Amino acid sequence: MRPRPTSPVSRASTEDLGERARAVLKILMEHYLRSGEPVGSAGIAQRLDTPLSPASVRSVLADLEERGYLLSPHTSSGRVPTVKGYRFFIDTLLQFDTPDERLLARLREVLAREDGPPEELLARASEMVSMLTHMAALVSVPRREVRVFRHIEFIPLEGRRILAVLVTDEGEIDNRLLAVDHAFDRPRLEESARWLNERFSGRSLEDVRACLEQEIQQTRAGLERILTSVRAMTDTLLEKDRRGEVLRVAGALNLFGFEELHNLARLRELFEALDRQRDILHLFEACARAEGVRIFLGQECGAQALDECALVAAPYRLDDGRIGVLGIVGPRRMDYAHVVPIVRVTAEMLGLALKNAG
Repeated sequence: MRPRPTSPVSRASTEDLGERARAVLKILMEHYLRSGEPVGSAGIAQRLDTPLSPASVRSVLADLEERGYLLSPHTSSGRVPTVKGYRFFIDTLLQFDTPDERLLARLREVLAREDGPPEELLARASEMVSMLTHMAALVSVPRREVRVFRHIEFIPLEGRRILAVLVTDEGEIDNRLLAVDHAFDRPRLEESARWLNERFSGRSLEDVRACLEQEIQQTRAGLERILTSVRAMTDTLLEKDRRGEVLRVAGALNLFGFEELHNLARLRELFEALDRQRDILHLFEACARAEGVRIFLGQECGAQALDECALVAAPYRLDDGRIGVLGIVGPRRMDYAHVVPIVRVTAEMLGLALKNAG
């Protein structure tokens, strides 16, 4: 059995509900995902496997609403799920589809073509996911999962200036000219470089940056300027990584087909977010650090433009340590049982196809 999709930590993921509440919430969610209409107690009572009167269902619904899983758009129109209700349903109640063999065969056929560079594979994968889900599909260019500090050198120059040279495990070099408050002779600079290399060589740039943050608070004032500059150099290299990770978007116009997004101002914000990429890349970084599918709902996405949306994404990996992410953006009211397996399987097949192409 495959693991369930992982999600940002939330109370809905850890809070337990009784059997009656689970059954009522499951039926309400299934109906709402299909129809988009609020659900009343009488309709739920008719669908329950264990008989329950409409009055008892109303009591359960009132409790779920009080606990934040549901809300009532209007006094007499029934309930709709909140983000917390979605989250509990997806994390604990939803049964995911198994992709049929025809779909798997189609994916293999599309991704097995060897008539172009890897970038074409990424484009084909995103186009396939967009076509199969009728949503906007996104795929990031694969990058190294971990950037590693190799060594640093300091070269004294005239006028109380120092040239710092930082090298990563991939041979990438960042140079920075430092202006310091007092002169450092060559032995002192060599000692400082040796100390940094012994302490940090082989560690990720993220680790180096975090450790330097603490060292800057504790070190002597004379060395503080140097450590601050080294930390800035790690920031530069990490930021180069983030800027270099480009998203390819397919099927963005599909988003016009969803009634929930028929607000021109909201659509404009969403298209701007897809074009700007920064907000999506932040979520993709979180997906790259996880295993399997991740689902972000509404405010969990951390960007106002995505408040009415959901992002479903999964990482794909290459043998050389590079990593990318494939996902879709659509309305919160989507068929997760169908969409999640498509994203998962396509990401797995894309990783294999890129390895074979390499």
